Amino acid sequence: MTTPEPDPTAGAPARCPRCTTPLEPGQDWCTNCGYAATTRVVPPGNWRWPIIVVTVIFLLGLGGVAGAFVAASGDAQHVTTTTLPAKTLPPTTTTPTAPATTAKAPTTSAPTPTATAPTTSTAATPTTPTTPTTTAKPPATAPKTKTD
Repeated sequence: MTTPEPDPTAGAPARCPRCTTPLEPGQDWCTNCGYAATTRVVPPGNWRWPIIVVTVIFLLGLGGVAGAFVAASGDAQHVTTTTLPAKTLPPTTTTPTAPATTAKAPTTSAPTPTATAPTTSTAATPTTPTTPTTTAKPPATAPKTKTD
């Protein structure tokens, strides 16, 4: 059996690499200058590749969404324009007013009645109201789509 050789620096107290102050056993930081005497700070990693990958994935997703909007808005064969039939109003009944007459009625020997009815001309009044007729197409129905 061989015995291990003693470490020549094991018996000497450790010193701070910056200010050479003696360090206690197990002391990682110098209490004089604050230097990391036994602790090694690792520099941060390179974030260039992860940022590039995330940016490319984001741009591909954005392009896919834009392409979906273009494809949906340019699909004219499945889009149908629906026109509603013309709205018809109910017929209105109007009575034309008779023009004022200034001519005197002929005199007759018949007795005059005490109450007289107004005279109106019925020749200008239409017998039935007419409404315009339109031939409207029935509303188009939207095509059925498949649902998953």
